[in-house]
Amino acid sequence: MDPLIESMLRTSLDDDDREPTRSDESGNSDTEDSTPNQAETEITVPSQHGGAQTGPKGVLADHAHYMRKERERKAAEISAHNRRMLSRAPTTTTYREDQANKEADENSLQELENMSSDDEEEVLRRYREQRLSEIQKATLRRRTGPLFGSLREIAASQYVKSIDNEAADVSVIVHLYENEIPECRVLNECLAHLARKYISVKFLRVQAREVEFDIIGLPALLAYKNGKLIANLVKVTDEIGEREFDANVIEEILIRHDALSANEVINTQEDDSSGDE
Repeated sequence: MDPLIESMLRTSLDDDDREPTRSDESGNSDTEDSTPNQAETEITVPSQHGGAQTGPKGVLADHAHYMRKERERKAAEISAHNRRMLSRAPTTTTYREDQANKEADENSLQELENMSSDDEEEVLRRYREQRLSEIQKATLRRRTGPLFGSLREIAASQYVKSIDNEAADVSVIVHLYENEIPECRVLNECLAHLARKYISVKFLRVQAREVEFDIIGLPALLAYKNGKLIANLVKVTDEIGEREFDANVIEEILIRHDALSANEVINTQEDDSSGDE
């Protein structure tokens, strides 16, 4: 048979074979719609980066996409952790602030190393004053009793009442004096200074003749607490041993005789220029 005719016959037979298939597909369309094949029932997860990826380039793209998502997830976890930590921290600083604080500490250390002995004494003095001031403020907040702060003049008729009517924990220091005696005048100045410092202690002065006290025993200091005499320093200059003295000397004597104590409220900012009241 001629090859051309044979080829045409094969083509015609092939067309005839395909036509029933199309008819079957048309006739069975309802069945296929109601009974999908297995491949069509498989769940397909849509690609997160623009459709299915195939071939080597697709695999590389999928891997890159996965790694990017992992980095984003880890970054989100770190960010959330940092937010939780910062919310719990009482104070937070940045890296630059930490570096600035570190440099300041190093500079302070260098300054301390370069200090002379006089500078060190000044630093220690300021530190002691600061600590005393803090203690003073704390004591004032706790204390509920009276505060005085001055050396007060009383008459003989007020003597007993000024002592007996005071609270049991208040020290009362009385100076028996006469103005013509120089040591009495100096002692009045010292007591005025101490009264501004020991503001929880009651400092009084009364003229010796008004209470019929012998002036040979002047200057005299009497200290009371809870109505009882706790220090009797008649002719206090004999204990000092010298005619010239200052408030520090008198303070030491009163502490030694328990007329003053560390429990008293101390005002570290007293005004030395204040006069007697």
